[in-house]
Formats: sequence, C-alpha cells, structure tokens
Amino acid sequence: VGAGLAGLAVFAGLAAPCAGLRALRRALARWLSCAMALNSWPDCGCAQSTRLAGSDGSGTATTTVWKSTLDATSGKLGAWTVDQPLTSPRASALAMLDGSYLWVYGGVDAAGPTTAVLRGLVQTPKPAASPAPNAPAPASAVGRWDTNSKANLPVGRVAAAGFSVNGALYLVGGSDGQSPKGDVYWTTPDGNGDITKWEHLPQSDLPAQGLEGGAAAVT
Repeated sequence: VGAGLAGLAVFAGLAAPCAGLRALRRALARWLSCAMALNSWPDCGCAQSTRLAGSDGSGTATTTVWKSTLDATSGKLGAWTVDQPLTSPRASALAMLDGSYLWVYGGVDAAGPTTAVLRGLVQTPKPAASPAPNAPAPASAVGRWDTNSKANLPVGRVAAAGFSVNGALYLVGGSDGQSPKGDVYWTTPDGNGDITKWEHLPQSDLPAQGLEGGAAAVT
C-alpha cells in the first residue's frame, strides 16, 4: 500500500518459536502492518473508511497514516490518501475504534516494544442537506492524536492479538521483544474517552507458552 507501507495479513500465531521460527517471526514482523481499523457510521451518512499505519520497507516504524474510503455499493477501496500522522512512530500494533476515538496500542516505536497508547479523535463532517445525485458521502478524518500516561499499558507488547467488544479494548498475548507471552489485558474508556487503567486477571491468560502474531475474532 502506498509509499512502501508494509503489507497487511492475518496469521494464526506463533508460540514458543525455535530459532528458525524466530527468524521467520522477525521477517513477518517487518512485513506486517501496525494498524488497521474500519471506521463505520451507518446512521450518519458518512462514508466508511479504512486506515493503515506501520513500518516502511526497511522495517522502520513510521508515523504515516494512510486512509482509503470504501464504495458503499461495490465495497471497493478508493485511492489512498495521507491522514493525520501519529505523534510517534509505531509498527506491529493494534488499532480499535470505540465511539469517536481510534485507539492505537501495543507495538514497537523507535526504542522497541512500547507501553504508550495513542488516541485519535475521528471527526465526521455533516453530509450536505441536498447532496448532488451520485455524490460521494463525506469521509471521516482524524483531527488529532494525543497521549496520556494514565492510558499506557502495564507492559510493552508487540505483535499481539486484540479486539473490541461492548466498549472494552483487549490485548491478547504478543511478545516482549524476546519471547511470546500469554497475558490478557483489557480496559474500558470512560464517558470522556479516557483510559485510566488496564485490567488483568491471571485466570484469563493464555497457556504458559504464550502466542504472538495471532488474530482474534468475536463470535
């Protein structure tokens, strides 16, 4: 995807890799995109859009955010354009939409696995009162990114799985940069869109061998 952004893929995950798998894991980590989110407002008349960010062809985390709008009829993606850049480089992270905020958490920055959480305010323009025939719906845009140390993860995790359900954000497994981990963390942003702490219960963790590079689905 534009400007050499690392590709996007889903893998079942790697647990307790041997030396060969560690090399494969590193290669895959360089190829994986850091963030993907589908932003959908079905009742506001706004166009659905997808955002990607991640590492470049050299494996270096970037601040660039790419956005593409989906055609409501065909589902085809439009041309990729640059959205509001992240405040710090990030790759191999998670991105989840909750209300009007896009959360990016986990992954690596210039120093390695990071605990920092980024919050993007997604702004949706009002559709025209009398739009022209076949006029495209207005697309959303990230107005700004901000950080708050209270929102930070307790530990740095890269290539973790994650999901959002019932207003809560989850991080599952991932690596500390050395080996797969099985910790599960979750948080529920408050009514102001702030994260004040992450929760953890040992009985919710994955088996001891951990998992990284995985994908989660809520069914």
